[in-house]
Amino acid sequence: MTNQKTHAQGQEQTTAKEPSIFNLPFVKDEKIKGGKSRRNFWSVPKAESYGTACAIGRLYAREYLQYLQTSVMAGSGSTGWLIEDMVKCEGNERGYAVGFFSALEEFLSYAAKNTDYKTHINKSIVHSVELQAGVFKHE
Repeated sequence: MTNQKTHAQGQEQTTAKEPSIFNLPFVKDEKIKGGKSRRNFWSVPKAESYGTACAIGRLYAREYLQYLQTSVMAGSGSTGWLIEDMVKCEGNERGYAVGFFSALEEFLSYAAKNTDYKTHINKSIVHSVELQAGVFKHE
């Protein structure tokens, strides 16, 4: 959140800043061959232990869910970007992904029990089909 003064009223107003996936702790730009950089959507540090990595992965899931809750980009496929880079992890670093998806699974279970997920998913499927067919409808 940022604070801004409105000159006309002289009052302080709080405005929300649009969340960005690039502010997540596991999304980083990394140098690659030829001096170029590549965005890594699952840039995690070396893990001392698998269990520690699992615990941190759960924290990463919380950050990701918070991003999804307020981002207009939710549903754009960012989870796929994470998975593409997750599969490159080896050894103890795999624990980050296990913790991340365990926490997401718990949340999805909670959401499925407490929302009308079928209606929401069906609307999403219809919308996706309409986009593919070029028949986008504004509601």
